[in-house]
Amino acid sequence: MIVIKKRMRLLTAFMLVLISGFLCSCSTDKIKEKSQGFPDTLETESSGIVATNDRFSLEWDNDQYCVLLTHKDSGKIWSTIPYDFYQTTETNEDMNSPVYIEYVDSKSMISVVSKGFTDSAANKRIASRTIENGIEVTYYFDSVGISVPVQYCLRDDALAVTVDFAHAEEGEHDLLSVSVAPFLCSAQNVSENAYIVVPSGSGALMYLDERAEGTRTWSGEIYGVDPTRLLPESLANDEAVRLPIFGIKDGENALMAIVEAGSEAAIIKATAGNEKTGHSNAYVSFYARGYDILESQQSWTTRDVYRTEETISVDKATVAFYPLSGEEADYRGMASFYQKYLKDAGMTKQETEGQVYALYLTGGAKIKELFLGVPIAKTKALTTFSDVKNILSDLMEETGTAPAVQLRGFGNSGLDKGKLAGGFGFSDKFGSDSERLALEAFCEEKEIPLFTDFDLINFASGGNGYHTLMDAAKSASMRKASLYEKDKALWNYDEDSKAYYMLKREKLQSVVDKLEKLVEKKEVSGISLSTLGQTAYSDYTDEKYSARGNSITDAQNYISQLRKSDKKIATQSANDYAAAMSDAVFEVPMGDGGYTGLDASIPLYQMIFKGYVSMYSTSLNTTSDFDREVMLAVQSGTSLGFSVVGEYDMEFATTSHTGLHASSYAGNKRAICEAVLKCADYYAAIQGQTITDYEFVSEHVTKTSFSNGVVVYANHSKQSVETPLGELEAYGFSYTEPGVKE
Repeated sequence: MIVIKKRMRLLTAFMLVLISGFLCSCSTDKIKEKSQGFPDTLETESSGIVATNDRFSLEWDNDQYCVLLTHKDSGKIWSTIPYDFYQTTETNEDMNSPVYIEYVDSKSMISVVSKGFTDSAANKRIASRTIENGIEVTYYFDSVGISVPVQYCLRDDALAVTVDFAHAEEGEHDLLSVSVAPFLCSAQNVSENAYIVVPSGSGALMYLDERAEGTRTWSGEIYGVDPTRLLPESLANDEAVRLPIFGIKDGENALMAIVEAGSEAAIIKATAGNEKTGHSNAYVSFYARGYDILESQQSWTTRDVYRTEETISVDKATVAFYPLSGEEADYRGMASFYQKYLKDAGMTKQETEGQVYALYLTGGAKIKELFLGVPIAKTKALTTFSDVKNILSDLMEETGTAPAVQLRGFGNSGLDKGKLAGGFGFSDKFGSDSERLALEAFCEEKEIPLFTDFDLINFASGGNGYHTLMDAAKSASMRKASLYEKDKALWNYDEDSKAYYMLKREKLQSVVDKLEKLVEKKEVSGISLSTLGQTAYSDYTDEKYSARGNSITDAQNYISQLRKSDKKIATQSANDYAAAMSDAVFEVPMGDGGYTGLDASIPLYQMIFKGYVSMYSTSLNTTSDFDREVMLAVQSGTSLGFSVVGEYDMEFATTSHTGLHASSYAGNKRAICEAVLKCADYYAAIQGQTITDYEFVSEHVTKTSFSNGVVVYANHSKQSVETPLGELEAYGFSYTEPGVKE
């Protein structure tokens, strides 16, 4: 029997029976006709240089099936087989594998990993031919009837590795993913001054040393787990990956990777301190098609089985490797490189203004009231438009500083999922339209950036021409993807909550069109696109949206369209492609997620975007350690963020929305004012500046340098520490003025 879970709740028993029968029949009926058969003899290119330029040379070794990239200035050789191991001519299943493939067995429906050395190279089942500026290598996995062509092309400043899924072949088994050049970005565990850089949350380092606990691993899907994918129930608190980059530092050299095409269907993986290989490495895996994972009950055990898309939906996927040397060969050089990469692509512009702090003001949410003994969900206000105006007036009088403002949950269902974009309007529970316009006028007069948030993707109720039955996105097994809210307080899913759905991707354009008309009609000054900026999702009702296809270009087009109406755009916890186009990003990542495999948190996200977009921290007043979170914001150059409601009501205690109980303005006013007054001069000093350096001075002290010469030291411990700027109290910080030396 197949039991399907959507990370949140079991499907109905009736649907389970239907799907169980469907999948049982598919386990045999879905077997494809085998490919025409692979040739017995494969043509290969002779060993030698296949491309060269002023900076690099690209070499192909037809004996070890290896690609070698030589950086002419430094002499460093980056190789698909770690160069030190390559020179020994010994073999290792992992390090001698130029690719790994993952496929779904047509009979068992489980995923299987096949490594390129064992199933391809060792049997001399690799074909190669020169192409413009490089070489194309096709890896044949005869035992499973799969072949995958990979192109290695030399650019002026990088080696681009492309998986050509359009020309991949498969027989009865479905190709699920391809991991390319898994040891190109690697270094020996004994290397000094070496680490892996991964984009977990704000960013993190993994040191390479071997330890008693053994190998440490980390992985993260770029732009987060696909929300429409069916998965066995999981409550993992995964930290989202918002940047398509990773890299490794090896002494005076580093290799940075940027996932340039197919990033929506990619997962970054890293391994540190691997005793079996003696090396640490990072690489990317590209999914060839969409899939769901279902839980199969067999006798007394369960196992995960895969339901895949019928055909490969990804065309080409590319990761580019950029060698760095000297002073650029570290995480700071990688951040600077990617910052310039985005700027050269025309995605970012220099930002000159920002606020010291932001207020995230919640309108309301749904509560359950009894009507004749029957619980009825009703939207109840926590904050009115008049409350917002009064709070802003009070804070500005106390601090002399205007915040940036994000209005959340002022639509017909508050914070809860309801109609799309809050019903394309504002609920009168939060005040009249004249009161809202008075707030807009007040913010314009006081130069307060005001952004009203609209959820353009998630909906639980039909209306305005959209229906949950017909207009919901579907998963790879062509089921309407149902989602449920997580009750974080109880660490469970809210079984009593109403299911919500993600809008069919082809309908998003019409939602943006309606929003564009709404904000003009209602005179909304700034638009916040929290879900659009942070969500990339699949919809298998149309092949072009399979495996999250076109998520980046669509989001960029929608943001551009709304910006044309002279509206300021804000996003929240935004992916890089949306953050780069925003005037403000709220709730930017402030840590790496705290995974055991990670060794040090770095503000990689801020090092890329500081000076190009105004950034505000996660809600400081709802965290468990206020002082520590303020320090983390300061040391990363991120302005402060606070969640506020006009008046908290205990009726909201049973909702799944966390933090509301800690958001009462009256209870937080003093802490907000003290933090703002303490940090105001510092933020004024670094306004519009980029981060030029971030370093670990000691175990608990970091030093951040800005483009105008400001330097800030931060204490990450609960004890006082000494710094070049004097003693710092627990979680304290101190900074120099612009142009003033330490």
